[in-house]
Amino acid sequence: MKNKLHGILRFILLFTAFFFQGSPVIKRFEVGSALPNILFVLLFVYALFLKDTEVVSYAVFFGTMADLLFGKIYGIITLLLLLFVCLYILLNRYIYTERIWVVMVYCFIASFFYETLLLSINTAIWKEAVLSVPVVKILITRCCYNSVVCIPVFYVARKIHRLKQEVRIDG
Repeated sequence: MKNKLHGILRFILLFTAFFFQGSPVIKRFEVGSALPNILFVLLFVYALFLKDTEVVSYAVFFGTMADLLFGKIYGIITLLLLLFVCLYILLNRYIYTERIWVVMVYCFIASFFYETLLLSINTAIWKEAVLSVPVVKILITRCCYNSVVCIPVFYVARKIHRLKQEVRIDG
């Protein structure tokens, strides 16, 4: 029963973050014309603690929704989220993710590759030359912002994960 409740709460959190990302409220948190990619950060942190199938299903569902609402090309965000979630799952076995600075660096690098790949695909398809210095600065700022947003999300997810493990042991 508690596992279903945790699953529902995770889904509600992702759903809320997804719509928060597209709302005007998040514009208040803009730093240097960059906004955090909350959905990406949540999936990144969830990949550290959840089962592989759960994270993949979240990536497909919310990637599809992001493509429908925010994407220029249907399927690109879903495929990129799915690709990066699978990479997280593979790399999490080899990276020690109990230290927050490791998670921050890991999130920065993953954000950089995700955003660069998304920008490159959009540039190639729409034939827009957008790889200018201001865009690169916004890209770096967004990656740093994702790393900073990762801190509270990581601590909350780790606390919930530890509580969940204690419930399994006791119950």
